[in-house]
Amino acid sequence: MNREKVNVSDVIQSKTAVSSDQGRKLFKKLSANINNKVFTDVYFNNIEILTTAFLNTSIGNLYGTVDSKTLNEYVALKTDGLPKSRADKIKLVMKNLKNRLSTHETNIEIFGEDEETTL
Repeated sequence: MNREKVNVSDVIQSKTAVSSDQGRKLFKKLSANINNKVFTDVYFNNIEILTTAFLNTSIGNLYGTVDSKTLNEYVALKTDGLPKSRADKIKLVMKNLKNRLSTHETNIEIFGEDEETTL
């Protein structure tokens, strides 16, 4: 089993994770690891500022490339040691993404994949 520890600050070369451009760097790293079947532990411990724009781009976009079961299997977000506000922000974004994914999957079941639906 291949397992890699990924420090967000190392991937984006910054202690502030605020932009979509930075998020794309982490997205590419995690996407490549999933495609190569590498289990990844993602650590945010050196990040001083964290925005939802970064999280939506880096983590949220993964939901568009793989199903949630695969994502949960290969990517673990480690929030140990983070200030409560940052850990809560990660949890909130993940909850919102899962709710949005659930709605999308329900729409596909009801209307089929080829139909575009907006609720």
